Amino acid sequence: MIEQKKFCTVPGCNYPVGECSGACWADDEARIDIIGQNGNDGDHYAATVDMVNRPPHYTHGGIECIDAIQAALGKEQFKGYLKGAALKYIWRLEHKGEAEENAEKAIWYLKKLLEVLP
Repeated sequence: MIEQKKFCTVPGCNYPVGECSGACWADDEARIDIIGQNGNDGDHYAATVDMVNRPPHYTHGGIECIDAIQAALGKEQFKGYLKGAALKYIWRLEHKGEAEENAEKAIWYLKKLLEVLP
């Protein structure tokens, strides 16, 4: 299993812990709220994030990106999209990022494809 990244939970930050520019702390009132909620010393509060099944950059406005894509495409187009996405992660498996994470993402898309097959 791949290591789960930890992300700052300051609203609007979305950077991995340790990689944030500090911009999320520009609003002292928000910083105080976060410190009060989390009981920490002002460092960014880390939340474990699943980068395969629920990456934070694909969930905005209360809807997952994959659900919006499915709603926008017809069934056949969506199946084609899922096949293409799986192929992309297989293609780049050992050439970009972590091979294991790419394999898990390809599997995720193939499982989603199984959900929509007749």
